[in-house]
Amino acid sequence: MTNNEKIVQSQEMDNKKEQKSDIEEKKYYNFYFFSISDNIIITYIYILSSILMSIINRIIFNKYNFKFNFTYMLLQQIFCLFLFVFIGPRFKKFRETLGQTSFQEFLKLKKHIIIFSILFILNLLTSFIGNQKVNTAMFLMLRKFLPSMTFLYDKVVKKKQMPSYFTKTVIITVLGTILTGINDLTSDGLGYLIVFINNIFSLLYAQYSENFTKETGLPVLKLIIYNCYFTIPLISVIIFATGEFTRLQNFSGYSFHLAFYISLGMSFVIILNSSYILSNSKNSSLFTQLLSNCKVFNLFNHYKVLFIF
Repeated sequence: MTNNEKIVQSQEMDNKKEQKSDIEEKKYYNFYFFSISDNIIITYIYILSSILMSIINRIIFNKYNFKFNFTYMLLQQIFCLFLFVFIGPRFKKFRETLGQTSFQEFLKLKKHIIIFSILFILNLLTSFIGNQKVNTAMFLMLRKFLPSMTFLYDKVVKKKQMPSYFTKTVIITVLGTILTGINDLTSDGLGYLIVFINNIFSLLYAQYSENFTKETGLPVLKLIIYNCYFTIPLISVIIFATGEFTRLQNFSGYSFHLAFYISLGMSFVIILNSSYILSNSKNSSLFTQLLSNCKVFNLFNHYKVLFIF
């Protein structure tokens, strides 16, 4: 056997190993009517947690009038850091998946962390303000334009080649969104503008989480931990600088029920952020947004029915 033949044979063996590895990594779960991969399950977890998060935020901001955006954000980040740094490492699978975190790695990734953290804060802040400025139906309706914005970004800016059914899905979603939300229109132009700005920050935030692992080779969940280290001191300074801490001391609406809903919100935001960036990384930000507008059922073991809402 010549050297060239040995090289070709070696390359073929490597390719087979990679293919085998890909097959082994992709897990499928069998349900009564359909089978679904773990990547898709992550996206569905994001969809459910997103719905629950919107409901909880609405209750906190409107029913209990707890309009302290940075304080709420700080509580979420502290809880997230506690969960990922003190609770998560107690589990072997968590340690194996995430690996070690260190200050040296934090410094090495500082550019990524700063950009990601700024997008994270602006995305969350505009979401909070948007929830307070417009009613729930209109907020969710305007957020449905995010998939079309992501589609245009991938198509025009990133020059991605996408299947035709992506285009059809985006068109149907936009038309359905307009028809659904047209009866809820009000004159709150500022609120609409803030929600559209929120869509832009969401788009950039999703794109960054989608590309992080490809650029660094590190688990995307590390961004969540390092983001907490960066944002907790920054948000704390903002709370004092904006006078929110003084307003917080004068707030008279404290109650057990408010604490309960804030605790629920902190729990849901961990699930939401983790599943969201994992779905972006494993699938794509566009796929995550498109699937968040759909329910797919594989009925009778063969036939798929797509319900757009």
